[in-house]
Amino acid sequence: MSVDTRPWSMRQRVAAVLSGQKPDRHPFIDRLELWQKGLAHTGGLPPAYAEMSLNDIHRQVGIGRQKFQSPYAMRLRGVEMSSTFNGEPYASESEPVVPRFPDVDSLTPPDRLGETHIRLSTPVGALTLDYVMLEEMLATGARAYLAKHPISAEADYPVVEYILERIEFVPQFDRFRSMQTQVGEHGYVIP
Repeated sequence: MSVDTRPWSMRQRVAAVLSGQKPDRHPFIDRLELWQKGLAHTGGLPPAYAEMSLNDIHRQVGIGRQKFQSPYAMRLRGVEMSSTFNGEPYASESEPVVPRFPDVDSLTPPDRLGETHIRLSTPVGALTLDYVMLEEMLATGARAYLAKHPISAEADYPVVEYILERIEFVPQFDRFRSMQTQVGEHGYVIP
């Protein structure tokens, strides 16, 4: 009987730890994504890494890749969304699909400086959210900052209740599996 002596993949190590097993060695995974995005934006990415994929960078430095990916999104039934970016019309959509609620930063430009104002209108009222993207945030690979929370007055509660009672979960299993394939055995996708 032969014993498999190959080293475990980073994914196998993480899965073992999560299931209470002992891996061949401790998994070491992290998110170099913010480091890569920030330095790529400022032009400060070391030349050796400039042409490499994120997975290749993780392999090169010996750190497994950690990626958060939701296996579902949320359709905001009965909601009309409109937004402006730096005071100009940006987007308008009926029953938008977002990764999460009430944080809807996915409706903002991810790589542009400025302010996004979002209005979520329902038959019982509207919520407004303001997001800000500063140069410092782009330089660190961060998401836009929520400057005005959707719940700022008592009148906002019935609107949130209306939205929550009608949210439809939209499966995104194929997208999740695709990300798992992209990350491969050198990382772990966390739902």
